[in-house]
Amino acid sequence: MAVKATEQRDKVRLFTSHGLNFDDKGGSQVVGECPFCGSEKFYVSKAKGQYHCKVCGEKGNGYTFLNRLHEHCMESTSRDQYEELGKARALSPVILKREELAFDKATERWLIPVTNGSTAISNLLTYDSSLKKGATRSTATCARHLYRANKLESEGPIYICEGEWDALALLTLMDKADVYGINVVAVPGAETFKKEWVEHFENRDVVLLYDNDSSGQDGKKRVVELISDKVKSLQSLHWPSSFPEKYDLRDFVSEKIKNAKTCWKLLQKMIVEEKSQSKPKIRRTSFNSVMKDFRSVLHMTESMDNSLLITMASIISTRMKGDPLWLYIVGPAGCGKSTLLQSFQNSQNCVFRSKLTATSFVSGMKMEDGSDPSLLSQLHEQSLLIKDFTAIKSMPIVVQEHLYGILRDAYDGNVLVEYGNGVKRHYPEVHFSVIAGITDIVHGDSRAALGERFLKVEMIPTHEEYDQEAQIRASISNIINQVEAEKHLEDSVDAFVYHLNERFGNEKMPAVPSWVIDRTVSLCQIVGLLRSTVLRERSDDLSYRPRPEIGTRIANQLIKLGTACAFVMGKKKIDHSIYKIMEDVAFSTAYGWHTDIVKYMITKPRGTTVEDISVELQISLSSVQRRLSDLRDLKIVYAKRLRGQHGRGRPSNIWAVNDSMRSHWQKAKVGKRG
Repeated sequence: MAVKATEQRDKVRLFTSHGLNFDDKGGSQVVGECPFCGSEKFYVSKAKGQYHCKVCGEKGNGYTFLNRLHEHCMESTSRDQYEELGKARALSPVILKREELAFDKATERWLIPVTNGSTAISNLLTYDSSLKKGATRSTATCARHLYRANKLESEGPIYICEGEWDALALLTLMDKADVYGINVVAVPGAETFKKEWVEHFENRDVVLLYDNDSSGQDGKKRVVELISDKVKSLQSLHWPSSFPEKYDLRDFVSEKIKNAKTCWKLLQKMIVEEKSQSKPKIRRTSFNSVMKDFRSVLHMTESMDNSLLITMASIISTRMKGDPLWLYIVGPAGCGKSTLLQSFQNSQNCVFRSKLTATSFVSGMKMEDGSDPSLLSQLHEQSLLIKDFTAIKSMPIVVQEHLYGILRDAYDGNVLVEYGNGVKRHYPEVHFSVIAGITDIVHGDSRAALGERFLKVEMIPTHEEYDQEAQIRASISNIINQVEAEKHLEDSVDAFVYHLNERFGNEKMPAVPSWVIDRTVSLCQIVGLLRSTVLRERSDDLSYRPRPEIGTRIANQLIKLGTACAFVMGKKKIDHSIYKIMEDVAFSTAYGWHTDIVKYMITKPRGTTVEDISVELQISLSSVQRRLSDLRDLKIVYAKRLRGQHGRGRPSNIWAVNDSMRSHWQKAKVGKRG
């Protein structure tokens, strides 16, 4: 059977891609100069790609040629040439020689040998060092393979780099930092990962080191989908936002190689656990489908529905710009908040912890391998879910304050902690969301601590009729199948979070109508006033004149929350149902007697008395009086003498909301849907 002309050209292209030129006189062979002896008697079969030099006797197929060419060039590559390439690429000449890079004098290009897993070369990559942006090219007609797959040991973690040069940079760093026992391989590029490579990583600890660009992150995602259910553990390099676009591992190493051990430690800090992004076991593409799963296990109320929605929104909001969303999910023991939070423990971009301590959050422990055991090192662009934040409130005040100090810095995006043993932990540009379960004890904390950074979400608002019996019965019915029920919720949440992450970036974020902005501006001024603190001396005198919080932070938080909630619900814009959730969260965040009193007084435009407030809210007269004094000092309410009062005794006062607060209330249209 005759061989087609295109197939003939392909057979010869393997040789021409390495600088050989041939004369084609129309026969079955082409002839050119032999790269080994220089004679003009180097023949290549057009049909089979077999070569034969009639002078030096070299012969074989295309792969024989690649192996022989590499061997020939290795013999003539000098130490100075390795030094020159090492300087140009910020790589160790020792590593370049050990990895058998060879310089081809005929083409003035470097050769990088690649095998298909055996010892024989199956592809020779070429690199022209004279070009500033010289690309590494594959030999024509040769397949791309996993670089250094032939050097994988049976033990030790495997680091997968994006490109051969990144692998060489990592090997250089390990050599200079005296790091051993790590296997290094490289994919040909971000878009290439063949299914037959998966077997190399089965039951192994794998670390992905992809570039800081969209193609690198997309490539990483594809690899995770392919290997996450096959490997023993999976981690990846998370580039902080301070690094520029298209920054890669070789850039990082070349900038910091002067202090190799420090460079290695910094690299380890940026490596975090990679949650499985393989396709979930089940499919969930709407929030309502997830709600159906939860209702099959729990007795769900409107507030519990909203708590789940808000948690979903907070998780996806981590991918949005701006300050992170930090939430308290507030409710009594047994209300279902732990079940809600635990259902996210296996979801993408979620880190679940039962409790939190300062020493686990930022650890001063000095590790032998230079790694950072701190929880914070794993949290960039993740969501931290804490099942029991209440435990922190039982810690000694000094311990609480230490943790709160770190959390404040983390919220602001820059944490620096130095320890007496010389350990220094620095996390610049850190960004993550927090969803923490806590009991009503949070409402009794008058200290500023973290108040303005956390929004509060009430699982069971005091005004809501809560059917405890239905909740208890639902819990009892799941005792036998509790494990299966909880696993079903985890699978449902995992599937929907996966779906949300697939949508994010491919859809426009929901719009924020002007009416939402107008009402939010007034709403946040109300909240800023209501959650302001009044400090008094023992004599009951003011410690200082109180000034209300400016509502900028909570305004940004609420708009971000509303946008994320609308995205989760698949809405094109924030509508009245989403704004109602924003309003509920705002007033939950300002939870307390101040809010309850003002809400009641707003309904009394002509004013009311201490006695009326006491009866309505079922709190003591003295408690009402103290809160009214605080509200007066905050210029939220005022007192006036009751007219027409006769008889003996202390005259009563009429208390009313001042015009400014009433104006904010009207502009915010509190409690109104339209």
